[in-house]
Amino acid sequence: MLIVTDPTTGEIVRRVEAADTAEMNRILGAADGAFDAWRGLSFAERAAVLRAVAERMRADVERLAPIMTEEMGKPIREARGEVAKSAWCAEHYADHAEGYLAPQEIGSDATRSYVQYLPLGVILGILPWNAPFWLAFRFAAPALMAGNTCVIKHDPHVPGCGEAIAASEIKPTVLELGGSDPSIVLADADLEKAADAIALMRIINAGQSCIAAKRILVEAPVHNRMVSLLEERLGALAVGDPRDEATDVGPIAREDLREALHRQVRETVDAGARCLMGGEIPDGPGYFYPVTLLTEVTPEMTASREETFGPVGVVTRVRDADEALRLANDTRYGLAASVWTTAERGEAMAREIVAGQVAVNGVVKTDPRLPSGGVKRSGYGRELGPHGIHEFVNAQQVWIGPARG
Repeated sequence: MLIVTDPTTGEIVRRVEAADTAEMNRILGAADGAFDAWRGLSFAERAAVLRAVAERMRADVERLAPIMTEEMGKPIREARGEVAKSAWCAEHYADHAEGYLAPQEIGSDATRSYVQYLPLGVILGILPWNAPFWLAFRFAAPALMAGNTCVIKHDPHVPGCGEAIAASEIKPTVLELGGSDPSIVLADADLEKAADAIALMRIINAGQSCIAAKRILVEAPVHNRMVSLLEERLGALAVGDPRDEATDVGPIAREDLREALHRQVRETVDAGARCLMGGEIPDGPGYFYPVTLLTEVTPEMTASREETFGPVGVVTRVRDADEALRLANDTRYGLAASVWTTAERGEAMAREIVAGQVAVNGVVKTDPRLPSGGVKRSGYGRELGPHGIHEFVNAQQVWIGPARG
């Protein structure tokens, strides 16, 4: 039995029977049985299905978004945005999959040789809870448009979201795992814009995002000014009921996650960091955690070594760009990063950052048009963009003779 607790109230809102072995075999068999017919459809026919799903989602946003708010505490404005972004992803691959998977002519000793991209079969997507619609569609949209069928295993924390998604049945792996993403702020950065973006990146979905800015590495000459700007922006955020349109930061999704976050904050402060705001579990129902800002954090402290999954900003003072790069890469993770400096300098630094995605003077985000994924313990493979759909196909070499002399 899957038991879902509303993180805003702490009350049980849903009980769902988990699939047994027979039900799992039925689902897998149905997906396998549908594969031949689905792969036989043209790109245009598959695209028509995805566009219809996207249209349905946009029309039904006021039913779909509150399910996320109820099950995992996503503020309602963010939840509506997630539904819209998921629909956009379906439309993007409906529009571009055929071009992404066009055969590639490659010269060889053959009369003609090329690579064509063929579907693999049934693809299993194992999804986390923190963006249940977006993560489902960024997996399923390219996989389906490539001619595969899909089986989605939703996180047990969000069964209502899983039931609401249109493609519940739709072996190589693509893993997008955690991150401890650095944001490097150098002395020549536009500090106001950097503070705006970093504050936003840190608190989206109450900070429960793998690509959130988690370690803010600030060059010494502008450290104090940057801290003041972050304190001003983070301090203005409203923490409260995610159903309220005015709320910026909702609750942490589960009590155990809040306890783990608080341990990280407490251990970091005990090790000598300064807590400028937040840092204490509030009284009252639900799993709320205040927006927290830690400064004078050093690389060996818990909040630098572990992924912090909540609204906790962690600032480290660095001497210069070289130390910033060294600390940015001094992690077992490698998902994403941002650099705040001149465009030319930032682009050069991006080559030195060990991460799957780097934003220069901008917000780190996922986009259906661009590949996303990690290195090291942040996973392997890519989702989204032309690279993402290529993860779900057989890149088949075709050699046609006779051989040329």
